[in-house]
Amino acid sequence: MREGNVMAIEGAIFDCDGTLVDSMPMWHEVVLRLLEKHNLELNVHTRELLNKIEPLSVPDKCDIFAEEIHDGSTGESLFEELCALVRYEYEHSIQPYPGARELLDAFEQAGIPMVIATSTGEAEVRALFETHGRSKYFSGIVSAEDLKLTKTEPTIYYRAQEIIGTPTKTTWVFEDAPFGLATARRRAFQPYASTTGMMDAMKHFCMIMQRFSHLNIRMYRSSNCSRCLLRWTNGARFFSIRKQEAVPRSSRWWIA
Repeated sequence: MREGNVMAIEGAIFDCDGTLVDSMPMWHEVVLRLLEKHNLELNVHTRELLNKIEPLSVPDKCDIFAEEIHDGSTGESLFEELCALVRYEYEHSIQPYPGARELLDAFEQAGIPMVIATSTGEAEVRALFETHGRSKYFSGIVSAEDLKLTKTEPTIYYRAQEIIGTPTKTTWVFEDAPFGLATARRRAFQPYASTTGMMDAMKHFCMIMQRFSHLNIRMYRSSNCSRCLLRWTNGARFFSIRKQEAVPRSSRWWIA
């Protein structure tokens, strides 16, 4: 149901990196540190390779790194090194986006079930959530890495949806990766995304949101039903990616 700037919501599937926490620069940095440690030159070929393998799971990326490094390292050993770097940063430097906790609190108070669908391993995400007190909000964590999936496939979102048991049409997917958002949209979920994603990959209309605080929950009650409505403020604007309209660089969140 959509009316003006209000839509029904019964469940929420959240990505983690780049959506709830400001960790995408960290991922870029630790990958470069790993490759530099193993003397892989960061040239045009390497950077093109990193862009090409972006949708892959971390173990699959590490297998490809092993083919490029040629120092006897295996994909498995590189994966363990990378996970150790990521866990350290999760526990010592990564911070949630402003307003994330307030939005999760509002969802919890409204009785909206939430679940994580992430490309990162469950162990790393749990370490992050324990550091920042986020575990209590979520009914589970579905990891594409652990299930050997990618977000170009809908399976991870279906698995997450099964955990919270909500209808597709009123289940919102909060994502920053364009390939994840595109998959969710094709499967009739309600997609909400961050402009940290690559905007040129999104071929549909979207609403630019500057911060989590532009979203709030309203309860609708009648004689025979009650439901939660997700409302966004008038600070948001619609943009057409097809028309290549400019997106303010200060904006962070957009809603499709």
